[in-house]
Amino acid sequence: MMMPGKRKALADLVVKSGLFRLGVEARRLSGRSDLTVFNFHRIRDAGPARDVAFDEDVYGVDAEAFRLQMRWLRDNVALVSESDLLASLRGTLRLPASSVMVTFDDGYEDNFRLALPVLTEFKIPAIYFIPTQSIDERSLGWWDLIAYLLAQSAKSEITLRGHIIRIGALERIAAKRQLQQIMKLSHEAESRDLLLELSAACCVSLPGPEVSGRELMTWEQVREAAARGIAIGAHTHSQRVLATLDLETQRQEMLGSKQMLEAQIGRPVRTIAYPVGGYEHFNVETKRLARECGFEAAFSFHTGVNEIGAGSTLDAFDIKRLSAPDDLSVYGATLVLPSVYGRRRCEAREPSTRGQMGAG
Repeated sequence: MMMPGKRKALADLVVKSGLFRLGVEARRLSGRSDLTVFNFHRIRDAGPARDVAFDEDVYGVDAEAFRLQMRWLRDNVALVSESDLLASLRGTLRLPASSVMVTFDDGYEDNFRLALPVLTEFKIPAIYFIPTQSIDERSLGWWDLIAYLLAQSAKSEITLRGHIIRIGALERIAAKRQLQQIMKLSHEAESRDLLLELSAACCVSLPGPEVSGRELMTWEQVREAAARGIAIGAHTHSQRVLATLDLETQRQEMLGSKQMLEAQIGRPVRTIAYPVGGYEHFNVETKRLARECGFEAAFSFHTGVNEIGAGSTLDAFDIKRLSAPDDLSVYGATLVLPSVYGRRRCEAREPSTRGQMGAG
């Protein structure tokens, strides 16, 4: 594995020397075409850093850096809309050799306040994947609530389910990720009450809708984003990890979110992004159910770059995505050297073929 410093140096060389354009043309001539989907969660305000009450890990670049990145994408790559993607899956459109999509997960308010004006200015198509329960009930996702409870606690250690967990300033990040893993990988019956138990152990109340709601878009903002050209996709209802749920609950999570979004925005919702989105977090039954719910495509996450050249078969219910890089040069390097910069970060190689509990 290439060291971070070397990866950055190579990315700078690829973009600043002009090798980027030569590399893209070489891939086109060889027939090795790709669709790269860069995903964001949150954008920071420009200027001095401020304290973050919730999960720091979901933040990407600040608004100024985001603007530079989007301008570079506009000037250097073929940007693909949701409609373009779906047309290519139907076989009625051939995507350019090095195609790029931009997506956002979770419906955070900065997606509207900071990102949308830039996307509009540069005419960049994007998909916002919206979790309906969060928007409707003004409630943040479980990862943010875990981070909040740990950060607000005055304790240096807690006892949770018989285990002592150190949550002091130096241990808090490790504790947060340990608890988030329980939510990601444990069956829903095991993780259902984790937040309430953690709240009690930390002696901190869960934030109410007036606190959580400030971090999220409103339905009015979701509708305005759609009116300004942003495709609205589903991100399930509660953002529980689908592979931890029985099949009927998976169906309800996906279909319910689709129906609620369509009622709010007055147009079809055609795509969905699986929560968390690694191959540990959904399965082949999830893909089947997504199709049955009426979605035309579904997106995974941290799963790599999509091959779209001659002879490749793009799975409409596993459109691979990567975290949007912080560094501008890594965008170009990912397009030219996807085997280096577009590696899968999830542990599994493909979704499990093992169905979950219950009939679908």
